[in-house]
Amino acid sequence: MQPDLDASLYFVTEITLEALRIDGFKASHPAEEPVTTPLEIEEYSVTVRYKAAALIRMLENYVGNETFREALKLLLDKYQFSSVSTEEIWGVFEEVCSKSIRSFMNSWVQQRG
Repeated sequence: MQPDLDASLYFVTEITLEALRIDGFKASHPAEEPVTTPLEIEEYSVTVRYKAAALIRMLENYVGNETFREALKLLLDKYQFSSVSTEEIWGVFEEVCSKSIRSFMNSWVQQRG
């Protein structure tokens, strides 16, 4: 990687803009949606790939870098070797910071477009 390359600028121009473009389609999906068939998984994965990255970055900016790292460490320690639900993720972030993560993030992950 080149030292003068601004990775955050790449993220905005390549990942976030692609998430917004995909989200503009009528067939877009919320970031959190139950799927049951291989076809649904395949269709859903395109949306989630970009949208999830943008949402994680947005969460980091909302809570701050240090708080984000602290919450992520707690999350990984607490749920090591197990799966975790979205609500459990928001709960861990709310343990670490004084902001209402559930109401902020659910409005983004549960809505299409």
